[in-house]
Amino acid sequence: MELSNTYANKKATFGEAVLDILEQTEGKVYLIGLIEARADDDNATDKKILINPGPTYKIKSVASTGTRTMGVFIAPDREAIVQCEEGQVFLGRKDRPADNDDQAMQLALEREGQGPEWSGENNDEMESQQKSTEMDESQEGQNVQGGLSQAQQKQVRQLMRLTDLQKEGANPSSPPLELLAKGGHAIFISVGAKGADDLRLGAIHFARPLRANLSSQDNILPIVVMAPVQPNDWHTVAGFKEMYFMSGSPLSLFDLERVNFRAASVIVINHSGGGGSGVHTDPYMVDSEAIFCARLIESHIGSPSSGPKVIAELTFDMNYHFIPLPGAAAATQALLQNQLLEMEQSGEKKELAVENSVSEYFRQPRFACGQLFISNVVTSLVVNTFYNQSLAQLVQAMVGAHVKTVVVPREWEGKSYMEYFDYLLWEKHLMAIGIFRKAQGALVEPRTSTKSLDRMGTMRKAGTVRLPGGAVGAKISDRMSSIFAKAEKTSAPANIPPQSYLYCAPPAKEASMNPHDRVLCFGVAISESQPAGSRVRSSFMDPG
Repeated sequence: MELSNTYANKKATFGEAVLDILEQTEGKVYLIGLIEARADDDNATDKKILINPGPTYKIKSVASTGTRTMGVFIAPDREAIVQCEEGQVFLGRKDRPADNDDQAMQLALEREGQGPEWSGENNDEMESQQKSTEMDESQEGQNVQGGLSQAQQKQVRQLMRLTDLQKEGANPSSPPLELLAKGGHAIFISVGAKGADDLRLGAIHFARPLRANLSSQDNILPIVVMAPVQPNDWHTVAGFKEMYFMSGSPLSLFDLERVNFRAASVIVINHSGGGGSGVHTDPYMVDSEAIFCARLIESHIGSPSSGPKVIAELTFDMNYHFIPLPGAAAATQALLQNQLLEMEQSGEKKELAVENSVSEYFRQPRFACGQLFISNVVTSLVVNTFYNQSLAQLVQAMVGAHVKTVVVPREWEGKSYMEYFDYLLWEKHLMAIGIFRKAQGALVEPRTSTKSLDRMGTMRKAGTVRLPGGAVGAKISDRMSSIFAKAEKTSAPANIPPQSYLYCAPPAKEASMNPHDRVLCFGVAISESQPAGSRVRSSFMDPG
């Protein structure tokens, strides 16, 4: 969406435009980035996408620079976006310290040196390649004498590296028993690949972000992959440390015990096929193996508060009904039961039941807690890219951005999200996009009102309550039963943990900061445009 020319005419900075839009929309719309293109380029083929260019970044004017600027917004809908137009009061300018462009650039350069959390680099492979280079230094003299150029020597080392990866990929390492007994490992389970002759797991896309930017002092999370057959692309992850493979059926409790699933830190269920052996045409049967695996694991891990988190991938979004989040179904049932009890004498009972039975997957507790992934989201993204080609570049810029989580200090607890957002933007040069929050005490089990009714009957027998007969007595009896039913408080069961969820773009003026909140932020982007051919690496040997 085009950014209003008023910001450039008023010589506003990016941070001032962000705050103005927040004020204009009562804290409901966020400007998180800019897209700059030449004014004479109607199709905007040559553009620069900046996610959080920094609060002191100047909004460019079309008249003086020949650059038109568009905004990247997070908003409920397009109509909710309100910008400052000519003749309106500019609400984004406040008394700030003097602009320090050098400081902003220094932050950007530091971020560039650190690299994004998912930089596309394979550190383990780089270390192994460096060791291989050192081992081959003694052979370089012989290669030079043999007439090999420097480029040919580099090619020889690369071929040796590929040969080592092929050997390691053909014979994956099994996890040591001591590692499994210690626990704390991650389990990556592949379902839907039974009988597959050509299983391409794509585990590199799971392992690479977990291995990015690790120092020698960091603890490496062991990853154990379980699949019915050995994937033929294992060579892509053979260079990673603490990467293991074990053949087994994800639907067999015996095989799950072999990887000590109860002591794992997280279990990811990946749907590798198009519906098991390919015989399922019913959309509800496509995810049968993923559903059975998730239910099997969650029924044996005991208390979810101490057991591993189970993240499931589904192909058909409406199948989320079959894997409810443990405890969330009880909470929903309790709420619905209490509402029906209050409305049992009204005509809204049927309408309420229908309304609560239909919902979207992204409104479910498991999705909000990050324990549900719908694969057709990627398909929708590709289809929308056909109509909006900038969407792919925007997603690439967000994936390649520096993402950071900030723990909310104690002195900010209870203050508004707007105040903390302002502080992060101007003092830390961070663009807050959401709150990672724990929902404590939100999950409860339903309690029936039989105890209340028994108490009512006991009181009648004891003679403590005397009710008149007839219709008047019946109405009073019903009213007192409802009162005693409300008096019964529901308590959270011990086996249901406080779930965490992401509160994306909360109403800035209404939301407040709670204890133990963490804020998800984008770091400062590099203001210089990247080469047209730059992209996020996707191959383990991609030179860039």
